[in-house]
Amino acid sequence: MKFFKWIITRLIFTYLVCFLVTWHFLDYRKAKENAIGETMSRFVPGIAYFNDFVDRHDHFDEFKLHQCIAYHRRVVEYFSFQKSEAYQMMGFCYDRLGNLPRAIMSYQAAREANPVYFWPYYNLGIYAYKRKDYSQAVDFFQESLQTDIKMNMVLLLHSKVFTDVRLSDGSSYNVVQGMLNARENSYIFLMESLFKLKKYDQLFKVALLGLKENSESQDIFYSYAGKAAFHQGSYEQALALLQLALQKNPQNTDALLYTGLCFQAAGKEPQAQNLFAMAKQIYQQQGSALEKHLNSTIRFF
Repeated sequence: MKFFKWIITRLIFTYLVCFLVTWHFLDYRKAKENAIGETMSRFVPGIAYFNDFVDRHDHFDEFKLHQCIAYHRRVVEYFSFQKSEAYQMMGFCYDRLGNLPRAIMSYQAAREANPVYFWPYYNLGIYAYKRKDYSQAVDFFQESLQTDIKMNMVLLLHSKVFTDVRLSDGSSYNVVQGMLNARENSYIFLMESLFKLKKYDQLFKVALLGLKENSESQDIFYSYAGKAAFHQGSYEQALALLQLALQKNPQNTDALLYTGLCFQAAGKEPQAQNLFAMAKQIYQQQGSALEKHLNSTIRFF
């Protein structure tokens, strides 16, 4: 019996020692991470700096970009739950340095670190679209739209990477609006990729699904649905959808063009020619509303 009590006492003692050592180690590691984080945060360029050239390639400082990459490598090393956001920022910097292979590798690493993070899929989708790999673009943009937007908001708002960059210069960057805009662009890139692949049945479904998002560019979704219906031979349905697009935006050149094609298919040539001329005139004056979406570049968040 005494031996048994001795064994139990030893086990309890060993457990307590292990617990205290582990607690001390975790507490020390947490303190170390906080100290490292506070030091590192002083050196990261602010979001205003990045936002200033997000759509411009002629305005950046290579030293600051390399500095930002070095910073986020340390984040990957010391903050395991921030890897996806850190790799995402590294990808953005590599892109602006013109190192496309490293940028793609960084975005792939971000996706692997957190499969539910929106931005890596979005940026990889843009790369695929720009190199005319529309099948892969479809895959990436579909994956981006399958991510939960609310979960991504929470992830970013509790992210050291986002907080450091956002707050380092007092910027009031609107992460919610940024993500909503990118999500709308994901739909548009996806629909255009499906259109180029002539997958009209799938395009029709995606366009109707996108309408449920109630985005600002509903005319574009109606227009794609109408174009898909037209190429499927459903001219009456196409005309109804295209008219809805024109109600939302009378200067939607795609909707005007395809409405003309519907009239032409119905033997109404004069009406068709009038619409073709109107679409051409608007396009020459102000271009297509679709172009600003399809010319979008990669984003950091």
